[in-house]
Amino acid sequence: MKKLLSVMVAALAVCLLFVLVGCGPADVNGKTYTYDHVKAIGDGSLDAEFIMQAEWSENVRLGMSLEGASLSFKDGKLTMKKGSQTEEMDYTQDGETITAGSLKLYVDGNSVYEETYSLNNLFIGITFRVYYTA
Repeated sequence: MKKLLSVMVAALAVCLLFVLVGCGPADVNGKTYTYDHVKAIGDGSLDAEFIMQAEWSENVRLGMSLEGASLSFKDGKLTMKKGSQTEEMDYTQDGETITAGSLKLYVDGNSVYEETYSLNNLFIGITFRVYYTA
């Protein structure tokens, strides 16, 4: 009985190890992400309706300027494309955080996002996450 229990515990430990390894952040190398949407995150001092209005506004404003924009990661290089403009820079990935120069991106499932604030200070207290999806 002790042997059976030991075998079952060992098998369970191996299964748990595979599950935990599979839950780590995705490696972005070799992937291209295309602009998808903006999500507004309030600081807790604003009501939900104002945050939803800000989110809608930034989706319209940024959506028009970022339509078709993409981020491609390959062999330590990040290529950012927006319309006819292309910029390339070195990047590193440490877990969920991607750093390329002063740009910080974060891995979230099959998406990456950057955090930004309203450029015209209309939405003080709100952080906007600009999502790009693979």
